[in-house]
Amino acid sequence: MNPAAARLLHSGPHQGDPEDMTQASGPGIWGCGPIGDVKEERPVLGLGHRRSGSVGGDTDGSHGDELADLVSTWSDAVISAGWICPGDWWHPSVEAAAAAVLTGGDPRPALARLGGARAQAGVGMGEALDEVDSLYRASGRDTPYDAVRSYVEAYSDALLGSLTLDSCEDPLTGLTTAEYLRTRLAEEYREAARDGVSVADTAALVVVDTPSDGRGRLVAAMGLIEVSDALRTTFSGGETCAGITPWRAVALVRRGPRLARSVLLLQELLREREPRLGRTRSWIEGLPPHECAAADLVAELAR
Repeated sequence: MNPAAARLLHSGPHQGDPEDMTQASGPGIWGCGPIGDVKEERPVLGLGHRRSGSVGGDTDGSHGDELADLVSTWSDAVISAGWICPGDWWHPSVEAAAAAVLTGGDPRPALARLGGARAQAGVGMGEALDEVDSLYRASGRDTPYDAVRSYVEAYSDALLGSLTLDSCEDPLTGLTTAEYLRTRLAEEYREAARDGVSVADTAALVVVDTPSDGRGRLVAAMGLIEVSDALRTTFSGGETCAGITPWRAVALVRRGPRLARSVLLLQELLREREPRLGRTRSWIEGLPPHECAAADLVAELAR
């Protein structure tokens, strides 16, 4: 189910068979504990309820009431700021973050966990940023940059991770994955077998290497963005362009009289990008007659 749809589904009182509620993942969804054990009831904070006694495992009794007050005030502020589904606001990291702010501890680990959870649940970036700001306003403190950064970095990582899982393209470079390249190669070999021809005669790989001499991952990713643009400009049809290592990209292309000219154009585009990209190497890699050998070739190129 789409995370946003799941949030809408869980935002109100459950109307179905009570037995279904035993599948809820935790008190943050329905506002209660396991069905059949009424002593485990957990009211949803921010909806007129407040827990009594100590809240959170890291806080002693002297801070319990203060923490409960802070969490309740934070909840009310978040909902007043426009939180779309009030019933799904509570999360275990809420109390950990509030306890750290209250006691002068480091809230970044808890805020990072909370930011990741919000992205996975489909919470919008605007709501998410309001949540962090509301915590510090509720505590009477200024919102520190490093706390926001920890939250946003975890949110972004979780969001990019979900995009990667949902798509065969790298959201940063636009290149497909090595797994998708293998799928396309398998299709090429099946088509060749059907038509009674050899893939070695009908297709090839165009390989581009970027500098890998001690550069960090971010610099390498920026390089692949440049390579991706050059590949897409050169091979603008149905060719598959994939990133198979942080420093190497491959295009699965058709053989024909225009291939050599296309590679020359690609090399010219790469030279134009050398001030940003550095020196590159590019070549045509022939495909073997059999699919199993092609899989070995891709594995070799991906080293």
